[in-house]
Amino acid sequence: KDKTLQREFTEREDGSIAETRILTDKFVPVIRAWDMTPGSATRGEVLTIR
Repeated sequence: KDKTLQREFTEREDGSIAETRILTDKFVPVIRAWDMTPGSATRGEVLTIR
């Protein structure tokens, strides 16, 4: 899981500046597979796909 940060700045009526921070979770799928392909150079190894 990754997080992305977004910042927003707004000026208030009194001249001060307000900062809003938004953190959003981003799901990053990871697939792990065991290579069973006959004749493959990576046969028997665990492969990771991101």
